[in-house]
Amino acid sequence: MTTLHPQRALNQNSIMCFSAEVSFGAAAVITTMGVIAFKKAERTPFRFLAFIPIVFGLQQFIEGFVWLGAAHEEYANLLQLSTYFFIIIAWVIWPIYIPFAIWKIEKDPFRKKILLVLVFIGIIVTACLIYILFTAGIEAKINDCSIIYDYGANQTPNHFFSILYLSTTVLPNLVSKVGKMWVLGIMNLITYFVSRIYFHDRVISVWCFFAAVSSIVILIIIMDEKKKERRAARL
Repeated sequence: MTTLHPQRALNQNSIMCFSAEVSFGAAAVITTMGVIAFKKAERTPFRFLAFIPIVFGLQQFIEGFVWLGAAHEEYANLLQLSTYFFIIIAWVIWPIYIPFAIWKIEKDPFRKKILLVLVFIGIIVTACLIYILFTAGIEAKINDCSIIYDYGANQTPNHFFSILYLSTTVLPNLVSKVGKMWVLGIMNLITYFVSRIYFHDRVISVWCFFAAVSSIVILIIIMDEKKKERRAARL
């Protein structure tokens, strides 16, 4: 098991400065939006979709403890556990749950088949990431006002594997014909490349933050779908 070492030095000249306060604040807002979306999603399939911002909120809440453990000696005992919980959500849950949740609400038969294929790809991606997680271990440390999740240079997935991960977490939004789902896909794709260009060694943390914030769009999607249903009922 990799030993985690707290790193306290922060570079205040970084492009964007994250912190425990930012993570906890984002968690509160995103979770609230998710709960509202869950209540408004009266039909069960859309509740799978509404659960996404709730889990993102939980993930940001957990990363708040990663920040505390990495930056403060008195919270150092929280670092390892919170690091692994954060990575498990990013690596184990999202590659499978995102395509599955969108598959549940998709009505177009052809698109539904594509989404089901992406679910199976997600299972493969998750299996590979679990292997990396338990063979390389994870070390979290603060650098330039954001968190690096270091899982060993020799174990770093190649570009092809990164594409597979993107195909399970972003492509389902672009495949789906439901409402403004494509908007969420474009937002996540843009924020991924922004994270890759400006935070190339901190993509896991930064992109998860951006994706969490953009998941608020799910509330808009669910509200739009409810409006469509009410209009259809009146016709």
